[in-house]
Amino acid sequence: RVFIPTQAVNNEAKSSHSHLSIYPNPASDLVHIKTELPQFNLTIRSLDGRLIDQSSNYGPTTLDVSDFEKGVYLFQIESHKGIHNSMVVIK
Repeated sequence: RVFIPTQAVNNEAKSSHSHLSIYPNPASDLVHIKTELPQFNLTIRSLDGRLIDQSSNYGPTTLDVSDFEKGVYLFQIESHKGIHNSMVVIK
């Protein structure tokens, strides 16, 4: 699979994918996923491809990333609308 990052706008990764936004970016404690999707699957991978987390979510979600190592992570959101990929920096 090829991951296509979104662009960060005002510390928020935005997409046309059902009004999806992931913020703040960069983050240190919490990452918020704001979406109108009723359900989605989230996969988080390190840049070397290691699976960090995988979960099913319903509506807006907040993730605790305080235990993540500093670096860049690939957030993949999959729903009935398709697949959205974002790069999120953890500092």
